[in-house]
Amino acid sequence: MNEEIKIKIKTFNNGIKGPSFSIKINDILLDKQENYFSDVYSNTFNVDITAKSNKICIEHFNKSPKDTIVEKEQTSDIAIQLIELKFNGVVCHPVDLHENFFYVTKWKDIVDKKIKNNLYFGFNGIYEYCFESPATKYILSQHKKYKKENFIMKNLDEIDGGKNEELFVEKLEEHIKLESVTIPLSHASQD
Repeated sequence: MNEEIKIKIKTFNNGIKGPSFSIKINDILLDKQENYFSDVYSNTFNVDITAKSNKICIEHFNKSPKDTIVEKEQTSDIAIQLIELKFNGVVCHPVDLHENFFYVTKWKDIVDKKIKNNLYFGFNGIYEYCFESPATKYILSQHKKYKKENFIMKNLDEIDGGKNEELFVEKLEEHIKLESVTIPLSHASQD
């Protein structure tokens, strides 16, 4: 199945050296950048994916601890940060991106070898985003999984800066009634 994958990465350089990174899907190299100096990397790939389980790997490499420069309370560093990942025009849910891991490689200092809940890659290592094919169906299921119920009270513009408390209480009671009908009791009690 042909999948369109768009990746957007913010890059950080120290003025002397830029980050080096590669992007792979299922061990197939899509792109490799060395000493990258632009502020943002953005690219779209059309990939034929036949496997059920898949993995996008973003590897940050060629960084030394000496590449982090601290001068007069200002730090310049070499790193990359995953800003956005899209499949067929559908953006991955931020929680889903944070649920995947970054694995530190080739780093002389002692750090956690497996980092979760972080899309800033300052060490040498590989971020792995695991997904199933078809990608759009998987991404939408992740949105549903991480969706937070939000209800918006309407017509609040009639309430003038809190001066009309009776109208506010009336609107709030209407909203609570509507919410209790819209959300099944078993779902509401899970929160």
